[in-house]
Amino acid sequence: MNNIRGFTPLEKATDEAESGSAGTRDGMTTTSLSCWLVQHPSDLFGIVKKDSRPIPDRAGTRAGMTGVAGMTGVAGMTGVAGMTEGGFTPLEKVTCEIKGNRFMSPIRGCSSLTGFTLIELIIATTIILIVSLGFFGWASTIIQTNLSIERNNIAYEMAVDVASRLQRMSDNNLILHTTTNRRCVGFDGSGNLMGCSTANCGSGSPNVNIQSGQTGMVTYTNPWNGTTNQLYLYDNNACVNPNPTWVTAACRTGSTVTAGANANIDHPNSTAGTTYDSINPIRSYRNTTYYAVWSVAYIPCGTSSTDRRKIFVTVYWIDPEPTAALATVVTGIGNGTYVIKSVSIVVDKAIGTES
Repeated sequence: MNNIRGFTPLEKATDEAESGSAGTRDGMTTTSLSCWLVQHPSDLFGIVKKDSRPIPDRAGTRAGMTGVAGMTGVAGMTGVAGMTEGGFTPLEKVTCEIKGNRFMSPIRGCSSLTGFTLIELIIATTIILIVSLGFFGWASTIIQTNLSIERNNIAYEMAVDVASRLQRMSDNNLILHTTTNRRCVGFDGSGNLMGCSTANCGSGSPNVNIQSGQTGMVTYTNPWNGTTNQLYLYDNNACVNPNPTWVTAACRTGSTVTAGANANIDHPNSTAGTTYDSINPIRSYRNTTYYAVWSVAYIPCGTSSTDRRKIFVTVYWIDPEPTAALATVVTGIGNGTYVIKSVSIVVDKAIGTES
């Protein structure tokens, strides 16, 4: 192989061949040379590369490149030793442009198949999992919040309904106290409703705190006795479909009243008969059982009259809804497995005509 003194770049040689100015390779025109190179790619490597040094990607000279014996250069062209990058098509590009030829092997620099690495997939999966956990945690919180709001609304509506029914009643035992001592309440100097200091509506003053929780519950209607671990009213899972309310015999008779849990609660005080059917103090709705208890106090302190009354109503439920027996439930309330939640209101009731 002799050194070339006038090597013509492939694309330029082809262009010149098209215009009628062609060089020869052993009698072969440059036009046929282009076709020959495509059809005989293996010879291309013999033409452009004799030693093992790679062709640089950067612009520069091709010193040391050997030509093909017998190839005639184009007049006026500088030899390989002085040839510059301008106008020269790198082999990588030529190969990429004709890579559709099934005989041509890929050369570095051509496009290749791409994809994700294992590390990239692991990172992407981890990010998706973290975002998903956050989303589902947020969704769970929203669901629990909505459920809590719904239960509070139902309990409040039930408390209002019970109080309204009691207010509309004429004087009867359902709106009278049943405990041994009558209780009286009054307003202190700040306008707070307080219990009277003397039992049985004596001549005391309103200075006894009767609040029992932040939900408005008072000591007169608190259904839970944490000292003795007793719950005032529980349905023993008897008030479920098809007997979801007190007015069905199965619900009423299957329920338990534990009077010792709070002696201040006046009603309901028995599961016998139909005395409380007009009030319906146990109601099950959407897998939650609601219980209503109420007490009656007279106003003001020291009064002997029972015409002016305050009716304290509390509606409570147990969260989560228990399905166990009463003994298990009270143990669970004591250790925090179950929580009693409630809504309380107080309304006025006047008997007769006030002057």
